[in-house]
Amino acid sequence: MAAVDLMGLAEVFSRPRIEADLARERRCYDVVTIGVSGKPCVIESGIIVKPQVDMQHAPPLDTVIIPGGRAIQSPKLDKEIGDWLASRHSVPRRIVALGTGIYAVASTGLLDGRHVVTHWRFAKDVASRFPKLHVNSRNLFAKDGAFYTGAGGASAVDFGLFLVEEDYGRQVALGLAHELVVHVKRSGEQEQYSELLQFQVQSSDRFADLPTWILCHLSYGLTV
Repeated sequence: MAAVDLMGLAEVFSRPRIEADLARERRCYDVVTIGVSGKPCVIESGIIVKPQVDMQHAPPLDTVIIPGGRAIQSPKLDKEIGDWLASRHSVPRRIVALGTGIYAVASTGLLDGRHVVTHWRFAKDVASRFPKLHVNSRNLFAKDGAFYTGAGGASAVDFGLFLVEEDYGRQVALGLAHELVVHVKRSGEQEQYSELLQFQVQSSDRFADLPTWILCHLSYGLTV
């Protein structure tokens, strides 16, 4: 499992509060970590995650989020998670897959004919294994009906802010972005490999800091 997918979204959903009455606030979301089994697992970054519940004892869920990771590309694990998704008696309002998390959802056939986004590194393989999907490897994330798919990685935070905005409005999402010190709240249409990053990669050492300097001084009336 990719830590940034799991932790990024968990952090976004654990922060928002709304006023319950004049004296107190309540959480906007209750975050529940679900494992294939209830056993602790070591994720790719070395962090140990202890699920709160296993799949068989999961409560009714409004939103199911499946983070990416190397292991989830395994057909066996895909089938376990896919069978669980397909057998849910209470259908979630939305199902979210980040990066390689799309393998588990796609294995159910629920994404057939839908437009999906995944990490650029895995897009060709996803398209090959699931030819009925319309795979997009350019954008950060997308929504098609009740299914939300994204590139994962650092964009997990942007994806989370999009979901919060959908539930509680733009001002709550922007306030949360400010609290999380997000430089700019990115939309799903933005590209995974930005022109600015491409410029930084291609810049010589002499101009390596120039793109960042320009962004910080846009009010200076820069000319060539």
